[in-house]
Amino acid sequence: MIPYYRDSEDARPLLYLDQNIIDSLRKGVYSFDDATFSERFRAIYSDETLREISRAEDGGGNATEYLNVLKELEAFHLRLNLNAQFTPTGDAIIQSQSPAEVYQNFIQNRDLDYLVEANLLVTHKVMGGLPDLTVDDIIKRMLEAFERNAKSLEDNIRNLEPFFPNAREELPRLFESLGTMKAVSLKDYKIILKQLADNLKTTLKLNDTSQSALSRYREELRLSPKDLNNIEPPKVVEQVWQVISRDENINQSDVTMYQFFGVDAPNPINPERRNFVSEQVSSVYFHLNLAGYYPDKGLKERKRFASSFSDMQHVSLATHCDYLLSSDERLIKKAAAAYEFTGARTQALLLKLPNA
Repeated sequence: MIPYYRDSEDARPLLYLDQNIIDSLRKGVYSFDDATFSERFRAIYSDETLREISRAEDGGGNATEYLNVLKELEAFHLRLNLNAQFTPTGDAIIQSQSPAEVYQNFIQNRDLDYLVEANLLVTHKVMGGLPDLTVDDIIKRMLEAFERNAKSLEDNIRNLEPFFPNAREELPRLFESLGTMKAVSLKDYKIILKQLADNLKTTLKLNDTSQSALSRYREELRLSPKDLNNIEPPKVVEQVWQVISRDENINQSDVTMYQFFGVDAPNPINPERRNFVSEQVSSVYFHLNLAGYYPDKGLKERKRFASSFSDMQHVSLATHCDYLLSSDERLIKKAAAAYEFTGARTQALLLKLPNA
């Protein structure tokens, strides 16, 4: 049986490692003192780490080199706790297991990734990429991915039924008893997608390819990365909001700062609940990037956009840990601001690389 971290006898503060830390260890740029992860901290990696390793492997890299680093650190794997409909429950499962085995399981079960990648298309479009795809094209791909995910779930239940005849009836009851949220039906998802498409077309004018929505957004709100990067903590998000709320339309609206940054807002996929802290952090991080607070660059490019999204995922997943360690100053600046604003327990730590 794979032990849960909360049941381990040597529980230590959890230190989530950004991918650049793992990569630097792989390259031998630096090393940690033996006591760091044998006595003081527990190294943590996630499915997003595995996703980045998979991308590196697709580009000709050697996944084993990354996995060996995780093995040497005796790192534990963190994954979101999902219900039968692949929706998060708000907590995470942290386990000790061979990184090589975890990676093999990950690459053999990528159905959820199709949905993740389809949802990413919207954000990439907002950031100025995908000039050849219209909003309707993106919505179609999102629906196809959702249907593929639903089919995968149906196939899994069908495979269980010969051994557990009541699987179809009992599984939903089990997840309800655990307090998980109800599933989103295909009909409801289509309604959500239609609303999303209407908002993207009318608010951000994403079918207008003459200018990226990101550039237009910053111009209309008079947002300048040069000015925003001069903001010093504490209360970074509040200071950014002071700049954003100068806009007459926003100032006259009923939208509050917490609603704007997605902290006091219903979850877009499950509107019957509020966003979890990890989701709040993602939203704040995204809006800071969008506004131009230590923004990621080159987001029109597919590779850089994918890397930027992974950064946001790492920051979000690290809310289940005590610390986030990264050598990316832009990431750490936005992460620290998001953690402070949402009340997340995580502390963002910047590790400067030698000769950086």
